[in-house]
Amino acid sequence: AVASGEGIAKLLKSLGVTHIITGGQTMNPSTQDILDAINNSGAKQAIVLPNNGNIFMTADQAAEVADIPTKIVHSKTIAQAMSALLEYNPEASLDEKRLLMLFVIQRLMVVKLRKMTTWELLMVKSSLRIWI
Repeated sequence: AVASGEGIAKLLKSLGVTHIITGGQTMNPSTQDILDAINNSGAKQAIVLPNNGNIFMTADQAAEVADIPTKIVHSKTIAQAMSALLEYNPEASLDEKRLLMLFVIQRLMVVKLRKMTTWELLMVKSSLRIWI
């Protein structure tokens, strides 16, 4: 998982994260940083939580060339990462783990939408596009 600061790193580790990649809003890790964390993890497979939309492409690139099967859970915030980690099921396949974690992130986004004012919802609705 990508984290900025010792406190956030400790919190994520308490939820089961084994490797922390230093980064954040203004200090995005490189593809090599993420790749090194994956390949040096000693794990048979990996899930990466970028915790910032700016890091998604970098994490995706690292996963493509990693030595072990790796999936990216596109978490944008630490809160999303924490919620996703609470859904982690060690018995599930790598794809199932990723889907379960993504599901909880999507659920959080729906809750956030429900708490918006009517004006905010109208702004969101006007920016949505439906693709068929």
